[in-house]
Amino acid sequence: MSGNRLSLNINGFESFDGGTAGRNHLTLLKEIKEAKNRFLADGGLSALIRPEVAESWRRCSGRLDPSTHKPAQPSPKYVAELLRKNRLLISHGSTIIDSICENLDESIYYMCLTDSAGRALYINKGYFNKKGPIDFLALGVCFDEESAGANSIALALLHKRDMLIQGAEHFLNPSEAVTCATSIIRDQAGSILGTITITFDIGQYNDLLPGLAATATKLVEERLSRVRYHEILDHVVDNTHESIIVLDSNLKIIKTNPQFLQLLGLNKEDIDLINVTDMFQGLDFKKLLIEKGATELGEVTLKQQNRRCRVNLHIYPVYNDQGLDCLVIFCQEIRSLIIMSRKFSGKTNYYTFKDIITNDPQMVKLIDHCRRIAELDFPILIQGASGVGKELFAQSIHSGGPRADKPFMAVNCAALPLSLIESELFGYEKGAFTGAQTSKPGKFELADDGTIFLDEIGELPLDVQSKLLRVLDNFKVSRIGGRDDKPLNVRLVAATNRNLPEEIARNNFREDLYYRLNVMNITIPPLRERKGDIALLARHFLSQLNLKSQSPSPKVFPDYTLDALSAYRWPGNIREMQNAVIKAYYLCSGHEIEPRHFSFITAGKDANKPRNEETAKSQPISSTERDKIVEALSRCRGNVAEAAAALSMPTSSLYRKIKKYDLTAKNFL
Repeated sequence: MSGNRLSLNINGFESFDGGTAGRNHLTLLKEIKEAKNRFLADGGLSALIRPEVAESWRRCSGRLDPSTHKPAQPSPKYVAELLRKNRLLISHGSTIIDSICENLDESIYYMCLTDSAGRALYINKGYFNKKGPIDFLALGVCFDEESAGANSIALALLHKRDMLIQGAEHFLNPSEAVTCATSIIRDQAGSILGTITITFDIGQYNDLLPGLAATATKLVEERLSRVRYHEILDHVVDNTHESIIVLDSNLKIIKTNPQFLQLLGLNKEDIDLINVTDMFQGLDFKKLLIEKGATELGEVTLKQQNRRCRVNLHIYPVYNDQGLDCLVIFCQEIRSLIIMSRKFSGKTNYYTFKDIITNDPQMVKLIDHCRRIAELDFPILIQGASGVGKELFAQSIHSGGPRADKPFMAVNCAALPLSLIESELFGYEKGAFTGAQTSKPGKFELADDGTIFLDEIGELPLDVQSKLLRVLDNFKVSRIGGRDDKPLNVRLVAATNRNLPEEIARNNFREDLYYRLNVMNITIPPLRERKGDIALLARHFLSQLNLKSQSPSPKVFPDYTLDALSAYRWPGNIREMQNAVIKAYYLCSGHEIEPRHFSFITAGKDANKPRNEETAKSQPISSTERDKIVEALSRCRGNVAEAAAALSMPTSSLYRKIKKYDLTAKNFL
């Protein structure tokens, strides 16, 4: 007999090989019946019986009577609750089962859907009109091994794979007249959701029939997967802060969220009236339906009735086995993007006039003047040497004016590389140049409704000055690569440490731009002209350091140290003082900070001597700018950083001027 036990895999099912002749198949089934009878009589097992079936028989023997046992029939209340909990699985499984049974009604007894515990959830239409051999089949009946003995549902769930059980392999006698093929339904994670079983007469065996169960489960899994996907999609759409619209392959709206409706001023009742093609002006949907993968379109104008808004679009096509399933479109309003950018690139905690530390009469008078002009919405030009606190005054003017609760955007023009100045100030559109993968607003747009502070404005190249003048003339900005001018409502405060009239005379600065900026003018005096503030500021910076260190023995400045600090000229002004106090604080290991802790104060040397006279590199230099640069590079042996320090200008500015005058630093080595 063992020679007949050949294992085949029929569409994923393990079964006996009945050969090509029906007689051989029926003969094998007869031999299985005889082997079962011998097992029930004396416990002996034939090698013909598959191991999983034999093990199941052993577990059932002595516990279940194959002739009389029937699974328990559940109560109507139990069945109703079971069906309620599994309504999604039943909804999709029943549709597939009935579709298959319509074409095979004469070949099968029934198709059954169960949950993961083997409890019957649905039996195909028409079953109850037949008089099949299994009279205990009903909704809610459990087909696990403990309730129904060895059967295809129990063994499939036990071994976690599809299973074919034929004739007398079933432990209960009423099931010996049928062959059952059970296929497992799984979710995307591989967890078992349930089973589908096809049952047919033992004499009508066909190799194709078991495959129908596997086909049915695959169809159910695909449906449940799509349902799960749309559940996730619905959750994302309903719970995101972004505006989202979902379209089907025919561009019909499947779903929107409240943010999208609010963006266009619509109600839910208005959705059916939307013409998607008209709403997304200029959007090539035919191209989108062909392309696969996420697509960022940059800025697009949405139009609905009389309302227009500019949005940044991200489109995600979703595909199934049949092709395009839907288009998920994220719409980010440009204005909201700008507001978000301000949180990361703009300042939020601004200085006020109260933060300006001074007892100097001319400074007090200057602050009073600034308080008055802060209320006026005119351009302001702040002049003063490096380190005097030009941005401190700019922020205070912003805080004291009508735009105090709006953004303050600071831009150091000298720190921007030449190739990036225009894009940083005015923004750019997607594709405007190599590397422009997305559109980006410039600093002027980010400062809209607030204040933009252009520090070191004297370092701007002439071509950028020209564009800045156009912006100030009509308060509209055009991005690089853009076609439209964007209106601005922004206050401009500029600052420089240069003598702009002299720069105009040298053709380094536009005269018309100077007059446009110089509506209100502020000149901040250097620290050396505010002798009374030197000790005051030194104590202020020291107090901050003591507070930060939380030392039980705070450090102090003796009077002779303050006298020495007051005698120094402070060419770097307040910025230099702050850094000098910090350095001296940490160099001092005792309680009192002395003059020796300041590197620029040395015994026997004139503290009043300007620091730029203390080194040979800073001797008086030629009058013209080019000659000054040549002389500084010569003294510094081509070291651009040292030459820039000697000339009191940013290194980036010196590089631009070296290029402007067609000089080469290495020639001075």
